[in-house]
Amino acid sequence: MVKSFFLFLLIFIFFSCSQLQVKKKNRDNDIVSFASPWTSSFRQDPIYPSQLVNNEGEHLLILNKTEWAYFASVDPEGVLERAKAQGVNVIRVCLEGTPYFDVLKMDCWPWGGTRQNPDYSQFNESYWNEVERRIRLAGEYGIGIDLNLYFTLRKQAYQLPYQKKYWDQILQRLGKYSNILTWEIMNEYLGNESFQDSVGWYLYRNDPWHHPVITSDGTTDDAAWPHKKWMGMAVVHTSELNQYMYEPQPSPSTFYAARQHHQWFHPM
Repeated sequence: MVKSFFLFLLIFIFFSCSQLQVKKKNRDNDIVSFASPWTSSFRQDPIYPSQLVNNEGEHLLILNKTEWAYFASVDPEGVLERAKAQGVNVIRVCLEGTPYFDVLKMDCWPWGGTRQNPDYSQFNESYWNEVERRIRLAGEYGIGIDLNLYFTLRKQAYQLPYQKKYWDQILQRLGKYSNILTWEIMNEYLGNESFQDSVGWYLYRNDPWHHPVITSDGTTDDAAWPHKKWMGMAVVHTSELNQYMYEPQPSPSTFYAARQHHQWFHPM
């Protein structure tokens, strides 16, 4: 009886490990990868926790800029060419939003209907197709995406229906791209912590490619919610927009933010 039990246990363990290997192989086969450094998705390095590392052991030094309306831009290649010429390797892009609408007149709308008459139970298929095309285009230019999920709707997102369906759509349609650096829930807003916890934990637990999940606060001297397990990076917003015109060296706030970051043992 004891021998039979141990035989059954060994068979069960072997079968479980085989299933995990099959799932991993299928996941790796599904990923859409690009040239270095975007050969696979980045995550926190377990050996050097302040660094991001991919499956090939390559670390990433991020130089990013905001290109919020990239998914609606009339000249996406021009956006990428300018970024590449500046040495930028990551752009921050909103999946939902009307960034600087008075000037840009662009609306990134992932759901059915319109912003004025929305249908949150459906998705704008043509928009999602274009989003995927532009993510692939960015990968071909060697540029990663920090994807912001709620931009204009950040304050009322917790009131919207069918949001789990939205998160599933994000993972199913976009998670396979290795140049998705992060899922950024919101930009510069921490006013709905319980809702962001729901989003953060859901993405953290259900993303088979394990892209880091982040969010961000306004200009601060410390990271946004660095103690939360689902937060994949220590995100500090510090405005240095005008400092370079007056100071030859980084301002004290930059050094303070850097010191604060190190205590959290997260990539920054």
